Amino acid sequence: MLGIDLMRDPAIQAFRAEVQQFCEQNLPRDIRDKVLAGQHLEKADYVRWQKILFDKGWIVGHWPRQYGGQDWTPLQRAIFDDETSKAGAPW
Repeated sequence: MLGIDLMRDPAIQAFRAEVQQFCEQNLPRDIRDKVLAGQHLEKADYVRWQKILFDKGWIVGHWPRQYGGQDWTPLQRAIFDDETSKAGAPW
């Protein structure tokens, strides 16, 4: 163990808060409700969410910037997946 609690790192906390806020403000309620209720999503639901992520620059956040990504670390990717899942976003 490194003795470092990465989850308490201010940059990591800020990233988590940014993802949470983004989902609160941008995840369409109808999509969220379907996901949280375990209902079937239509292709249009996925496409709409992917477009929202694309417009934010987060469609492939884990890719290198030179290829259109954000250079997210594995921890940032895990946080993104965790927070979008909690928010009811499609996988």
